[in-house]
Amino acid sequence: EAWQELDGAVREAVRSGTGFDLELPALRGDGTSFWINTRSDPARDASGKVVGLRGTLQDISLRKQTELDLNLSRQLLELTMQLSQTGGWDIDLVDHTSHRTRGHDRIFGYEAPLPTWSYEIFLEHVLPEDRAEVDRLFREAVATRGEWNFECRILRRDGEQRWILAAGGHQSDDKGRVRRMSGIVRDITEAKRRDQALQEKNLELDRARSVAEKANLAKSDFLSSMSHELRTPLNSIL
Repeated sequence: EAWQELDGAVREAVRSGTGFDLELPALRGDGTSFWINTRSDPARDASGKVVGLRGTLQDISLRKQTELDLNLSRQLLELTMQLSQTGGWDIDLVDHTSHRTRGHDRIFGYEAPLPTWSYEIFLEHVLPEDRAEVDRLFREAVATRGEWNFECRILRRDGEQRWILAAGGHQSDDKGRVRRMSGIVRDITEAKRRDQALQEKNLELDRARSVAEKANLAKSDFLSSMSHELRTPLNSIL
């Protein structure tokens, strides 16, 4: 396949008088594989006719391996974020526009990413009861250049209410100016439901324990009273 691509590029370069720049997999004489970058421009005679090609050949195996490793890391990170229901976001602190991952929009109920997103759009999804506190924490984080960490309830596009956890910090540009904030958002609804169920279970146990303790006290009072009532006639009989 690589040879066919190179052969086609060479023929087109000769026909059209243009050059080419290709990255191709190749095999060394000992059979090991590596990557090459080949660049070429047409060589012309005095009349301007293409009479050949001249160019360079470079071993780019190290760069290609780095790119492959980086791409694999990105894929693994995306998979990890997807499995943990986590999305990434980045806010411009000047105009409040935002870049985010697909997982971010999915948390808010959008299977297809929205064309645009902003801090204001995010606040519209936050429940009114939580909105003021979330906005206060955001403005406090911006003013102090501190971290922005919070939990709140959101209303998804389909109307379902969910819990999210968000965390972010400031990013400086090459001149040291703080213009952006980046972080993650995670759907913690199931964890919240488990916590709620655990709290309700603990309340039930506390109520059951209280009932048992009261019953135990009543039993002790009854036995103490019966012991007293029985001792009085027995003493007379003795």
